[in-house]
Amino acid sequence: MAVLAVCIGLVGLLALAGILLAVFIMFKLPKLPPEIDSRRKTQIFLIQSGLFALFVKIKGKLNGKNFLVNARVSANSWLKPKPSVVTGSTVKSSVRDFGGVAVRFYEPIVRERNDLPGLVFIHGGGFMFGSAGMYDQVTRKMAEVIGGVVISVDYRLAPEYPFPAGFDDCMTATKHFFKHCKEFGVDPTRVAICGDSAGGNLAAGVVQELCYKTNPAQGICRPKLQILLYPLLQMLDLKTPSYQRHDAVFGVSGGFLPTSSLGWMTPRYLTGKKDGSLTSALMKGALHSFAARENNVLKEMLSHDSVPAKLKCEAYTTPSVTDVDPSIKEVWDGFRPNVLDTRVMPLYKEDLSRLPPAYIITCDFDVLRDDGVMYAERLKQAGVKAVLDNCCGALHGLLFFTQFKWGLIARKKLYTHLSDVL
Repeated sequence: MAVLAVCIGLVGLLALAGILLAVFIMFKLPKLPPEIDSRRKTQIFLIQSGLFALFVKIKGKLNGKNFLVNARVSANSWLKPKPSVVTGSTVKSSVRDFGGVAVRFYEPIVRERNDLPGLVFIHGGGFMFGSAGMYDQVTRKMAEVIGGVVISVDYRLAPEYPFPAGFDDCMTATKHFFKHCKEFGVDPTRVAICGDSAGGNLAAGVVQELCYKTNPAQGICRPKLQILLYPLLQMLDLKTPSYQRHDAVFGVSGGFLPTSSLGWMTPRYLTGKKDGSLTSALMKGALHSFAARENNVLKEMLSHDSVPAKLKCEAYTTPSVTDVDPSIKEVWDGFRPNVLDTRVMPLYKEDLSRLPPAYIITCDFDVLRDDGVMYAERLKQAGVKAVLDNCCGALHGLLFFTQFKWGLIARKKLYTHLSDVL
């Protein structure tokens, strides 16, 4: 027994030493450029993110469940929604059914009028993670700021429910909201659609569908405003200046939102399965030449001319749109329908002229920065008012990270814009 106890103790010490070594290595790895704000806090944050991933992997070894399932359970247990009524808050929340889609519904505790502003919020998480409950703090605050009604959509997640399940849920819930606005005391002409990260993709796609495929006779009004927070607006081009800058600083698998995660996510969102050939082609930028031959919009976007020179790092190179690799034509043929589907890639919609004004927040050290930058520029060229706030020195995911100066500033800007416009 004594020998067994000693062995167990040694194993425990080795495990602890391994964890401490991993922490030490991870602490040394995030070498950040001077432009990044709150550098030490950012290093600690990246370490914490790595430790969360390590914890989830260990948990998977113990319970036999996959990484994604364990990550969802852990995050949802740590970021639980608050009760319906919170001390000091002017709004109350409930969970409702909107045409078969669950939403978290926020409304004023005391109603003084029946023409309130409204907001539809679509959460992020790479289409495979996150929930309306996890975003409770954010959406509750939005409802307080606008003094109106906010719904947060709990759409189905991939890979269990690949595209278009999540998008369809967001459309269903949004249409239901518009059709029942008067019952909720909401003025349907004062409704905004908002989403962050992958939720920004869904929000932009929903807005496009509402403006181009519905009409007031169906009981659906044009949204007054679209708010896209560090949005993912395309999944074809992982060689934009912001991807290249991020990779030069953090590496393709580093940072808070690595380039490699987009290559991993895309096939799982679109088909519910992994696809090594598609992931490889996306990571190499090997599909650019095929896409550029489709239409002028794609060719123009792939040139990155709409990204200001000051946002391109020294290592930036323009992806080739001339060299075709015939060996991956089959990959392109399978991916092509998604590139041309604006529900998947709203950045590439040819006509944007009928869309409502946009408020777009991007993060300087975020692979997705240029999706928002290019969309804002295209909206302006189409005659649509677009306000772009690029947060210098910031990483992806502003809404949650109030420990950083840039997180607090971004929230303040967002809330001010909501108050002014709605």
